[in-house]
Amino acid sequence: DFSPAPVSASALEPSPRGVDETILFDPGEGMEYARLSPDGRTIAYHARGADGAINVYVTGLGGGTATQLTFEKELAGYPAFSPDGKLLAVELKHGDHVQVGILPISGGKITTLTEAAGQSWPHTFSPDGERIAFASFRDGLWNVEWVKHRTRERRFVTSNERRGVYLRYPAFSPDG
Repeated sequence: DFSPAPVSASALEPSPRGVDETILFDPGEGMEYARLSPDGRTIAYHARGADGAINVYVTGLGGGTATQLTFEKELAGYPAFSPDGKLLAVELKHGDHVQVGILPISGGKITTLTEAAGQSWPHTFSPDGERIAFASFRDGLWNVEWVKHRTRERRFVTSNERRGVYLRYPAFSPDG
């Protein structure tokens, strides 16, 4: 159970710097990666279960019980919120390949958006929420791509042809 311990948003603790800090979220054991929702009220994260599988959870700030959104046997992780906070892009690992997936923040079926061999690591949505930027590793080369979640149209943003060059964590500019 990776449910965070309830924490009062008004609980103040003195910090080593002598400044009062408010604890908004205590993930407890197991949380490995977290992202804050656009409205600042929800945290999406992934955690490793007793069986070794990594799955995505969400919880509100200020305590409460976490909700498990994915139930993969290998990995569904590294969640990224859409600008409206209604969708999460996730990495899906099946065998040797990692794909971009998407699911509603309320839970439900994961839709796989990519199918290419290799690695596809989603990081952010475009400001209009239509595209997901991701790092791709194909044939020993890293590049940046995007995929439209409604149509699955994919485009390369970079055309790297040099091995040993790492292109990761892509983000859209505010104007897309």
